[in-house]
Amino acid sequence: MSSSTFSPAKAAKAGNFTQGWTKDGRLLPDWFPEDMVTLIAGPGGVISSASKWVALWLNKGVHNDVSVILPSVYGNASQSYAVVAGVPIGSEHSIYGYGMGWWRGSYLGHDVVAHGGGMPGLSTLVSFLPDDGVGVVVFANGGDEGKLVADISFRVLDAALHLRSKPSSPIVPEKKAISSPEDIIDSELALEEFSGTYNSPGYGSFTFCSPSSSSSYCHKVISDFAAVDTAKSNALSPPQLLAEWPRVWASHIRAMHQSGNKFLVQWTALFPEGYGRDTTPFETAEIGTSEARAEFVVEDGKVVGFGLFGLVDQLTERERTQTTVKGRADAWFDKV
Repeated sequence: MSSSTFSPAKAAKAGNFTQGWTKDGRLLPDWFPEDMVTLIAGPGGVISSASKWVALWLNKGVHNDVSVILPSVYGNASQSYAVVAGVPIGSEHSIYGYGMGWWRGSYLGHDVVAHGGGMPGLSTLVSFLPDDGVGVVVFANGGDEGKLVADISFRVLDAALHLRSKPSSPIVPEKKAISSPEDIIDSELALEEFSGTYNSPGYGSFTFCSPSSSSSYCHKVISDFAAVDTAKSNALSPPQLLAEWPRVWASHIRAMHQSGNKFLVQWTALFPEGYGRDTTPFETAEIGTSEARAEFVVEDGKVVGFGLFGLVDQLTERERTQTTVKGRADAWFDKV
């Protein structure tokens, strides 16, 4: 690692900045442009080869006799304060905790500190074993490859520590499959009753469209989704609400009806005209928060809003203690 930066422009100028691809091999634009640095560089913006970064953590934050990471920061970041995987994903793993920056658990009896990462088109996993003096960094210029980079990382650990010869289980579980149309149960209201504009103080406003929506905005939204869905050979077509969502790593929202007033929500980026030389339409879901559950609230026959659930991948204190949808939700959107 000869240099590190938070600036995509500087990294690109050096000539070593990789292109990102979807899991299906579609080229993606740069999802970390210079004008986004201030917003997202904190949680995921270090652009580096990472080798010396891991060596620094193995040496408890000291480089050339200089304490680069203060002992208090090192301890708070690497020790666990919350359980994030209360059940081991396999017999070779312990449960996993999370500190202020790293996961921590054990693998075949070896203490492991790790964190996965990525953005559309890129997947990473950085791990180090404090007691063994071993660090592993896996980079893949493919999106949604958390399982693959974890498999590679543990296979490297197996070889480095002479643990075993067969591949080991990933630290990141597979995502649940999207419900198919035959799982759908009739909703309380007609689908078009759930369309309209919704607002949250933290997330802003957006407008859901149903197939019967006739505004110019909805016509474009529905056309863009239709182009992408038509290009899929195995596209599902459950009743769904569609919306634009022009944010950092997503452009649209797809809400697929499951049962009653509940929908499966997926944030996605649509490319109705393809990208690069391949003009075939496609989409790619936002990494990390690609799926959630929405539960709409109906009062006196009218939709008043909906709550989002599943944004933190585990049962929250609000869900345990509150009784209303608005009280239990990770985020609430009022219909306006």
